[in-house]
Amino acid sequence: MNLLAQNPTSIEAGDSQHQTVLHYAARFGHDKIAKRLLAHTPALFQARDSRFRDTLDIAVESGYDKVVARCLKRDPKLVVSMNSLRIATHSGFVDVLTRLLAHCPKLIDAEFQGRTLAVVAAECGNERLVDMLLAVKPEQVFRTDNQGNTLLHYLICNPVFSHTLVEKVWRMNMEASRAVNGNSETPFDRAVMFWNTPAIELLQWQLTYQEVASTYERFASLENLRPLIDKQCELLNLVLHQDVIATIYEFLGLQRVQRAIGGEKRRDMEPDDSARRNVSLTVSYDRKKQKRKE
Repeated sequence: MNLLAQNPTSIEAGDSQHQTVLHYAARFGHDKIAKRLLAHTPALFQARDSRFRDTLDIAVESGYDKVVARCLKRDPKLVVSMNSLRIATHSGFVDVLTRLLAHCPKLIDAEFQGRTLAVVAAECGNERLVDMLLAVKPEQVFRTDNQGNTLLHYLICNPVFSHTLVEKVWRMNMEASRAVNGNSETPFDRAVMFWNTPAIELLQWQLTYQEVASTYERFASLENLRPLIDKQCELLNLVLHQDVIATIYEFLGLQRVQRAIGGEKRRDMEPDDSARRNVSLTVSYDRKKQKRKE
């Protein structure tokens, strides 16, 4: 700051990417330096770099809540870019995102390619952030993305989420357990695919016997899932249709083998046709020879 005081014109100068000293202060979280720079040269606040990012954008991307708070306090009407909101969510900056939503509550309805903020947070595996976003707007559990996935679809796929959160989201929207996405997968299907036993036991009691059996039939041919499916079928006293068919085919196959073996034995015991003809010809020849002698 002393060097800048000696050369005031260098404050507004930028580097090769058009980033000023204030941009660097925001990037590294130097709140006090940012405060003095803004007091000395207020015009720096509007400066943008080569990627069109202002001080708030860089502070959000870096996750420094104090610098973000100073920017929002300086201009209550400051517009938060969607890119900054997405980065804060992806990076899991709970404090920064909470401050942004407090500054502009409408941001909670933002979508990224059809995905809500809660879904984006779920993709990143941030349970604290998902919980916070649901507390702000519980209706997010009812919304789906462009492929028909609900929040429950995403939570079940990621083992980092606790069963408590999965059950909480399920209780908020129990019908989501039957929601079908673009790949014809329900949350229960995904629970089986990702071997999420707690989620399986939670969801299958709400589904009908036919719905549970249909899912297990679908994945029973996968060897890595077969132990899980066999265990669940045993607990539910459930017999899969394809297992019944396989048993029947196995039984019929054994019957055919037995018949084939029995047929070979009978054929071995029966005399050959050519041998019969040779015996009959020999007998008739001997009889004619005996008559001539007489």
